[in-house]
Amino acid sequence: MSTPTKRFNVAAGRPYTTRDGEEKKAWVNLGRATQWDDGGISIELHAVPVGNWFDGKISLFPEDKKEDQGQQRHRPARQQQSNNFDEDVPF
Repeated sequence: MSTPTKRFNVAAGRPYTTRDGEEKKAWVNLGRATQWDDGGISIELHAVPVGNWFDGKISLFPEDKKEDQGQQRHRPARQQQSNNFDEDVPF
């Protein structure tokens, strides 16, 4: 069984023009890619761009561990349910 050696963010660059007329790209996250110790790369897409701006080019960027941890921190915490039916109803 192979083990992952590197992970990448998969993104497509959506061009836009600033108010100053400067052309830039907004990177649209499409998913992630994993490089395995046997040399293979697998790609997991969560989105596929279909706009007329999409030129078919997809880029890989090294996964930023700090960014992933920050995203997890902003997720709402699940409320723990109690299965104790003997408790008083709070209303």
